[in-house]
Amino acid sequence: METVHDGRIFSYGAKALSLDGTLHLEVLDHSFTGEEFQDFVTGMLNQMQPWPMPNSVLVMDNASIHKVLGICDMVEQWCGTWSITKLVFTQRRSRANCFPTVAP
Repeated sequence: METVHDGRIFSYGAKALSLDGTLHLEVLDHSFTGEEFQDFVTGMLNQMQPWPMPNSVLVMDNASIHKVLGICDMVEQWCGTWSITKLVFTQRRSRANCFPTVAP
């Protein structure tokens, strides 16, 4: 955590939510690096299941950390043989060109 002269404390975190609560949580005392975010995604994907089971849908917004090189490949590998999930992800990926790399 980072404390500033006025007493505020800053921490940085990522949280994966499910209908049942927190699926995966990571809190750091600094901004996430690309490698740390990849580790977070790996931990989250290990908690997920094939469609239509609980924890089977992954949604990420357009935050720059979500565009780290390798994230799209990780999710595609996670999809594996889940054809409908892979089909939807592949269509979205081609439409968005799988996000240009922004974060290191």
